[in-house]
Amino acid sequence: MQTIRILENAQRGIAVEGDVAGFLTKALFARTFRLEGPADLGRDLYIQFPSASPLGGAMDLAAQVKSGPSFGEDAGRVWKMQNLDSTRFRQWQRSTTPVALVWVPEPASSNTAYWKLIQPTSSRTHLYISKRATITPTMRYDLNILLARPGQRQGFKSPLPLLDIPLNTGIRTRAKTYYREKLQGRKVPHEVLGPVEFTLAGWRHITHQRRAPVRIQRSLALLPVVPTLITHPARVVALRRLKPILRGDIYTDQRLVVCEYKNVPLQGRSPARVIVVLKEMISYPLNWTARTLTPADVRRQVTFASVYEKI
Repeated sequence: MQTIRILENAQRGIAVEGDVAGFLTKALFARTFRLEGPADLGRDLYIQFPSASPLGGAMDLAAQVKSGPSFGEDAGRVWKMQNLDSTRFRQWQRSTTPVALVWVPEPASSNTAYWKLIQPTSSRTHLYISKRATITPTMRYDLNILLARPGQRQGFKSPLPLLDIPLNTGIRTRAKTYYREKLQGRKVPHEVLGPVEFTLAGWRHITHQRRAPVRIQRSLALLPVVPTLITHPARVVALRRLKPILRGDIYTDQRLVVCEYKNVPLQGRSPARVIVVLKEMISYPLNWTARTLTPADVRRQVTFASVYEKI
């Protein structure tokens, strides 16, 4: 009986791996291979997929698939992973190919899979996977950010100008004119996210009534700096998922990408630590698992959301 149960578990595991491989192949426009033998280092799948970066190219990813209640438990908005082998976990952390842990709560109906990229700093005993981190076409853009290697940071040739304020004009009035004439409708290239468009949504976010007046004024003064910063390499310090949108049969994931720029030289004052927030929206068919996707079926839009000085 014990032998039969082991065989049944192995068969279920292979079936779940097959489902996950199918998801990854469609979501990432990938070639997916099953790894076997002692050289797999605890990894079940190897994936090759086109980068979502403006520069193009290919990316590699390995995946370890876990399923069933013994490896994870419901912890509210997240899944808490457990019983992960310590030796294998260290191998994932040190792997030259990035490793994603894929979690399938219900193997019998494995139509939803969650994932998390294992980092060198990841904790085996405190590892959580967000319930919003499902395998979808958005995953390719997540990996694009998480695995990005920013270009070499270039120093600014001269201090960047802040917003000029005439004596007879208030800062808000001057900033609104500047935003409409110099920024609105403009697109600026970002090395990882592609073109970033300035829309009125950015202005509304900066001037939102819930923000303290002094914070609004500081953000408005930084407006002329933003296009220059976007074109320079930056460190993404946070990726905040927002509530998705469903319109007809089109599903749109939304998230805020928080970029940090340290020691930004500014005219007439000391250098500053500036945060630029961008909003990324990825749209794709709701029934993407039941169809053969093409890159044209997945659309991404990136817009400017906010800027502020980190004090």
